Amino acid sequence: MKKSGDRNLVIPLPDLHFGWTTFADLKDMVSQLREIIMDGYNEIVIEQLGDLFHSDQIHVTQTVRGTQLDHSNMRQAFHDAVKLFDQIIPLAIEYSNHVSMTAIWQPTGAVHTC
Repeated sequence: MKKSGDRNLVIPLPDLHFGWTTFADLKDMVSQLREIIMDGYNEIVIEQLGDLFHSDQIHVTQTVRGTQLDHSNMRQAFHDAVKLFDQIIPLAIEYSNHVSMTAIWQPTGAVHTC
């Protein structure tokens, strides 16, 4: 039986810029977030609000419009992003009655909910 409550929780994750930011940089925040999730909620909404990755390209570090950025390791960026979501999504499912995730993808600003 999962622990859940009557309250709702919204987890905004804006501008993470993985490739520039590492999972290690977010380790304390993820630990605190895990403790909050384990309080139990009726619904948890995870919002990934743009700029999940520092670069819009895999092999070069630049934006879609071609703006050159400081070098970032995009292979590691993908691993770090997966690790973040692996830490919070299964826990959110366990400690709530309903979980949804919304992602805003740029440059179009399209919103996807799952």
